[in-house]
Formats: sequence, C-alpha cells, structure tokens
Amino acid sequence: MCHEHAYLHRKEDDAANAGYWYRRAGHTREGPLHEEWDEIASALLA
Repeated sequence: MCHEHAYLHRKEDDAANAGYWYRRAGHTREGPLHEEWDEIASALLA
C-alpha cells in the first residue's frame, strides 16, 4: 500500500511526502501519473 499512498501524494503535488512513501515502497517517481496509476491498478487486480 505504500506505492498507492505515494502516488496520491504525488498527485496532490506533495513531493516531500510522496518521496517518503516511494522510499518505503522501494519505488521511484518516473513517468506520467496516468501510467503509474495503470501500473498500480494492474498490480492490485492481479
């Protein structure tokens, strides 16, 4: 759930908070938000 939390902070333009949650998730901030959301949704539905 850390990646999803990070995504939401990134979407809110809260880079500091997003960075914390991306580090917890072991993920990086790359690419457009809609592509990241597709990745998250696919992982949750798998």
